[in-house]
Amino acid sequence: MPPTEAVARAAVCLPVEQWPEADAQAWLIALEPPVDPFSECSAASSWSEPSRVKTAKGYGRWLHWVSETGLGLDERPADRVTPQKARAYVTDLRRLNSDSTVLCRIQELYDAIRVIAPDRDWAWLRRAQNRAAGALRARTRQDGADPASGRAGGARQDADDRSRDIEVGAASRGPIPGRVDNRLPCLPFRTPFEPGNDHVGAASRPSH
Repeated sequence: MPPTEAVARAAVCLPVEQWPEADAQAWLIALEPPVDPFSECSAASSWSEPSRVKTAKGYGRWLHWVSETGLGLDERPADRVTPQKARAYVTDLRRLNSDSTVLCRIQELYDAIRVIAPDRDWAWLRRAQNRAAGALRARTRQDGADPASGRAGGARQDADDRSRDIEVGAASRGPIPGRVDNRLPCLPFRTPFEPGNDHVGAASRPSH
C-alpha cells in the first residue's frame, strides 16, 4: 500500500451517518435538549457545537479502527468498549500519532461512550485519560517537547495532522475549541458540562 494511502486509511473518522445504527441513535438521543427544566437529560445536551463535532469525530476514529481490525461493529456500543480493546486501540494510535493526539482520542472515546451508554461505569477509561494526560505533562516538562506535537523536538509529524482527519462520506467539519495550555494544545477550556469534564464530582483534570 502506498504511504499516502496508508496514512489516509489510518486517520479516517467515520461521520455519524456511517456509524452503526445503535451508536448513531444513542448519540443523537444524547444530544437532545431537555423538554422542560424538570426533564432528565444527557450531559451532551449542553455541549457546544464545536465540542459535539470534535467528540463525534473522535468516536468515529474509534469506530473506523474497530472496523479495520475486524473486532466487530455488530456488538452493542457499551460491549464494544473494553479495557482490552481500548489498550489495543491506543497501541495502534501510537504507531502513527503524537502523544497529544493519542490523549485527545482517549478523551473523545470517553466523552462519547459515557453519553452513548450512560448506565455503564466508565471510570476505568477516565482514569486512563488522566494517566495519559499526566504522563504527557511530565514528559513535556522533562524533555521540552514541541507543543505542537507532544513529542520532544517535534521529530515525528502526526499522521492525523498530515491527513487532516480524512472523513469518509464528507461529514461537516467544525471549529476546534479554544486552548488554555500551550504545552498541551489539545486541551481546551471547558465548562463543567463540556466533554472532558466530570460534572459528577470527580477530581478535575486536563482533557482534549
